[in-house]
Amino acid sequence: IADATEFMQLANLDEYIQSYRSQAMAINSMLQATIEKILLQSAHPPIIIIQGDHGPGSTYDFNNLENNTSYVERFSILNAYYFPDYGTQTSARTMLYESISPVNTFRVLLNAYFGAQYPLLEDRRYVSNFDQPLNFLEITGQLTGTQP
Repeated sequence: IADATEFMQLANLDEYIQSYRSQAMAINSMLQATIEKILLQSAHPPIIIIQGDHGPGSTYDFNNLENNTSYVERFSILNAYYFPDYGTQTSARTMLYESISPVNTFRVLLNAYFGAQYPLLEDRRYVSNFDQPLNFLEITGQLTGTQP
């Protein structure tokens, strides 16, 4: 279950990449089969959301957050939606945008399909280390290029 700096204490970069690739290929096969089964067995078109919590961390350093160079890699998550149109007033698909983060996924869903009126939140990104998990460091600007 090791990842990033923890994994790199046990292996090298090539092994990390090969292991990550193998895991991604295996989960992709399972996901594809599962989605096909859901779509075939659903009486009504389902809403499907598949969302990762983080991307790879081949050079991610849990202990040195301020000097980390792989935030783009780590925050590049799988964020896939299947939003069918049910004749809703506002299509959920039109409410999605390229930089959406998980904080807004269910706001879009609830607003489009259930008539909720949740305002979208700022798509901000934070990190913390294992020793101080509640001591968050905002790195949004480093991902968007708006701060060094």
